[in-house]
Amino acid sequence: MELNGGGGSSFSQRCRQSRTVGLSVVFLALFLDNLLLTVVVPIIPEFLYAIERDKLSAELQQDLDLLAEEAGALAWLNATLIHPAEVYSKHFNVSEADNITNMLDGVAATYLNENSKVGWLFSSKAFVQLAVNPLVGTLVNRYGYSLPMFSGCIVMLLSSLLYAFGENYVVLVIARAIQGIGSSCTSVGGLSLLAETYHEDKDRSRAMGIALGGTALGVLVGYPFGGAMYQFVGKMVPFLIIALLCIFEGVLQLWFCQPWIKSKSAMTGSPLHELLMDPYIIIASGAILLPEMAMAMLEATLPLWLIQTMQPAQWQLGTVFLPDSLGYWIGCNVFGVVSLKLGRWLVTACALVFTGICVICIPLATQITHLITPHLFLGLAIGMVDAALMPLLALLVETRHVSVYGTVYAIEQVSVSLGFALGSSVGGQMVEFVGFAWLMRGMGIACFLFLPLCYFLRKSPFREENKSILLNESERHSSYTDNATFSYQQFHDE
Repeated sequence: MELNGGGGSSFSQRCRQSRTVGLSVVFLALFLDNLLLTVVVPIIPEFLYAIERDKLSAELQQDLDLLAEEAGALAWLNATLIHPAEVYSKHFNVSEADNITNMLDGVAATYLNENSKVGWLFSSKAFVQLAVNPLVGTLVNRYGYSLPMFSGCIVMLLSSLLYAFGENYVVLVIARAIQGIGSSCTSVGGLSLLAETYHEDKDRSRAMGIALGGTALGVLVGYPFGGAMYQFVGKMVPFLIIALLCIFEGVLQLWFCQPWIKSKSAMTGSPLHELLMDPYIIIASGAILLPEMAMAMLEATLPLWLIQTMQPAQWQLGTVFLPDSLGYWIGCNVFGVVSLKLGRWLVTACALVFTGICVICIPLATQITHLITPHLFLGLAIGMVDAALMPLLALLVETRHVSVYGTVYAIEQVSVSLGFALGSSVGGQMVEFVGFAWLMRGMGIACFLFLPLCYFLRKSPFREENKSILLNESERHSSYTDNATFSYQQFHDE
């Protein structure tokens, strides 16, 4: 594409052609997606519990007031509210005392009930994302990444506003669910952009590691930001701040990606069913699923387990996940290139070992500080898996199928979504039957059982018809520099 116009126009055009600027756009999009994903973790369980607690407290107070009026001793009863069942057992009949005791037991039982509700709320995003990922992958293949990425930004803005102003369980579920659409558009579109732009495996690994650092930063900031903001300024403010950042990202994408530009022609990649029949893609997807499932189980069950066993302050519920975020950032930034030297299969296997050991150790903690090390290595494991396998999926498509990336990253996002869906919903339900400790042990055992399959990722065979295609593509892109034209220019009208 020819650069034309004045100096300002030429500068703007060069910026839109810069791979560094494109990488920054993807980084920020992934950051906001995961900031919104994690900021709710320390907020929603306590918010929902507070709603139920206030409801039960109001009902209890009504019974107390009624009994106090009948006894003519309202002031005295309020003074002895700490042990109302004992008071009423002395001054009223047994049925009235039992009624009060049952009400108080209901307050305690709310902890267990909220595990299930929180689990379904968290998993709603994953179920929606699971359903829309194949559609988004097809759209990216056919129309490019620009429009899906911008649509994802708009959906995240809407989700943030619903979180900010939602005051009941149903609205919060809707907010979480529609975020799944935004996450799918952002992740599939962003990763496809990087796969199309960075053609050398080493450059692609480094770029994806940097972009996934946006995911790590969002997780790093989200947990403590949510916990602290909720405790000191309430639920609405953190989500309004995220909404403002989404507006900024939307403006940036309008300038850079130009989503209104239509493709010259549709691109044809390998169909979904063909990629799903590839054993190497399936094994890689399974290795991505398990650590994500472990983290989802923790997000849905750990805060309430901590409330029951350690009674931490609200801000601590956010900071308990801080080591995961730091570990994930290290894993993404270090192991993208390291996995090329050590072997992606070996890095993936080590990550699953870390995951299994960490989730088994977490229920052994008796203090908040005991959770730092297992959470750090759990985050490191997830970062290692992502850094090793995201570029590998692009390479598998190039060497074994057609170099169109929307569908393969849709499959990767299906794995992530399935992990979160199963982790949040199944974890929230199973913890009531087997307990938190055995839930974590079962997850660890599943990781260990998957380990032998990682060896098959050691070397994936080429398909003969793709060898010449790869050679031609390598020669065609050998003259590209860091300021080379983005792949959308090959498919979009000037």
